[in-house]
Amino acid sequence: MTHTVHQPSTALPASGHASRLVEVAIATPIEAELVASIRAVSERVSLLYQPELLPPTRYPEDHRGVAGFRRDAKAEGRWQGLLARAEVLFGIPDDSPQGLAAVMRGSPRLRWVQGTAAGTGEQLKAAGLSKDELERVTVTSASGVHVGPLAEFCLLGLLAFTKGLPR
Repeated sequence: MTHTVHQPSTALPASGHASRLVEVAIATPIEAELVASIRAVSERVSLLYQPELLPPTRYPEDHRGVAGFRRDAKAEGRWQGLLARAEVLFGIPDDSPQGLAAVMRGSPRLRWVQGTAAGTGEQLKAAGLSKDELERVTVTSASGVHVGPLAEFCLLGLLAFTKGLPR
């Protein structure tokens, strides 16, 4: 379940070719099986994913990676080149408003950014983007993705407390 944070008034341009590749970049550490799932969506998806350019993770499903991660100049050039090609971006570079602003300004082909957390709207507001920049790119968040499991966990806690567990 994703929620639209911002959707511009214009749709993606029609290519006129059903076989045109859509370049999708991954800007956050994700597991190999998820990368395979994205690749399997369609032969039209050209996946731009270079995990060596992303921060090492601290735990499974860590979308931020270790604090203070930096790329050397050569790796940063590769990273910026990858982002500049993207039409679709999964994750926000550096998981920050500054990373969002930089990618939206430095990636002229970008049309959609999918955030990995519920705070994407706040990052978008803090990015300081112009109306024209906001008109060009749809930004969506993952708000609500964990609603069911979190509700179940809360009920588990209430039941455990009510029943006197772990006594």
